Amino acid sequence: FQGIFSMLVISNIETLCAFTLKKCPAVVIGRMPHPANCRPGRLRAGFFDSLFGESEEQKAQKEAAWKAQQDILARRRNPDLMEQYEKDVMERRAGSAASDKELKELQRGDGSGADALADWNRLRSEGKVKSMDTTERDKGSERMGSAGLIGERMDEQLPYIDSGYVDDSQPDFMDEIGKLFGRRDQQK
Repeated sequence: FQGIFSMLVISNIETLCAFTLKKCPAVVIGRMPHPANCRPGRLRAGFFDSLFGESEEQKAQKEAAWKAQQDILARRRNPDLMEQYEKDVMERRAGSAASDKELKELQRGDGSGADALADWNRLRSEGKVKSMDTTERDKGSERMGSAGLIGERMDEQLPYIDSGYVDDSQPDFMDEIGKLFGRRDQQK
């Protein structure tokens, strides 16, 4: 009984050694193998392997996003870099505000109640007002005949954004609603 048992143990040890040598050749050299040397280069999980693979473009985008995050963290740690960043932001904001100065003044109006449409058309013909035709559209949002979305608010370019436009020939909506509930016309 003892002989059979020892033959089984020796047989199992030989099988284990042969398997280990085949899978991990570093054992032959006599040192402890590094796990990376004993595994295949790519993990295979089956059906989902090809579905979630990253392209080179996706890897580059992730790398660029990581670099941008590292720049933000470095700027937060360094007061001089943060001061320079805030200065650049203020300059950009001032430049943007100055570029639309005439349009903003036109939209605020002069208080006289005059129609600003003629002045707005003049600014548009001079190229100081962006139009929907000349504004760059998002290429990823093109769908079913649509030219794509615009990344900024176009209503901010229109003449009546701050003052509104009311056609005087139209009846007052609230007065008409009041008539439905029996309110009599009062002197205005």
